[in-house]
Amino acid sequence: MTWRQTMALRLRFQWWAPLRLNRHSSFYASHSQFGEDMAVRPLLEECSPGFYVDAGAHHPVYYSNTYHFYRRGWQGINIEALPGALSPFQILRPRDINVQAALAARSGEALNFYVFAQAALNTCNVQAAEQARSRGEKLLRTIPLQSRTLAEILDQHLPPGRRIDLLSMDIEGQDEEILLSHDWRRYPARVVIFEAPEQKLETAPDLPVVRHLQGLGYRLAAATGPSLIMARR
Repeated sequence: MTWRQTMALRLRFQWWAPLRLNRHSSFYASHSQFGEDMAVRPLLEECSPGFYVDAGAHHPVYYSNTYHFYRRGWQGINIEALPGALSPFQILRPRDINVQAALAARSGEALNFYVFAQAALNTCNVQAAEQARSRGEKLLRTIPLQSRTLAEILDQHLPPGRRIDLLSMDIEGQDEEILLSHDWRRYPARVVIFEAPEQKLETAPDLPVVRHLQGLGYRLAAATGPSLIMARR
């Protein structure tokens, strides 16, 4: 990033924004797209400061399920597939560990990463990319990448002795596949956020990923927008 871009990021998010946010205990600013961070907050009140894993992190502030917790002293691992997308994280969230990787259920697979003008739609999922294009979203380019598993990244980057308090998963069409294949025995999380488009809280128990997590001791705690939130009992 240029020095002008770096200064603009610092001015906007490190100095100006904190003066406007969270000025009263009953007024918290949500940085999530659908308020997921506020739905999760009461589930993790005793975990402060805690540790998160933000898979499909996208941006350090915009549409972030973890920035609220970073501002409260947490730290964690941010995973993003788009090359270069982690530069703003290094400036705005220096406590975090930032990993450029394309997540999938299996490691070492050749993937095409579809990059859209609307960066929140970036995906390795062919069906999700085609659906976005059918809605008129502009595809900028396709980048070849190799997949890694979530457990593989945690093996390398999770600090010794740290437990995961919050796992936020937003991999545009691949959340369920990754969560079903994840090694929950070695790397559980207290609370999990993931997308289940077009699902409602009353129909969510029928999803294979929800049944799988319930079998591991999780319960459905909330639904907001396309996201489901599950907490360990």
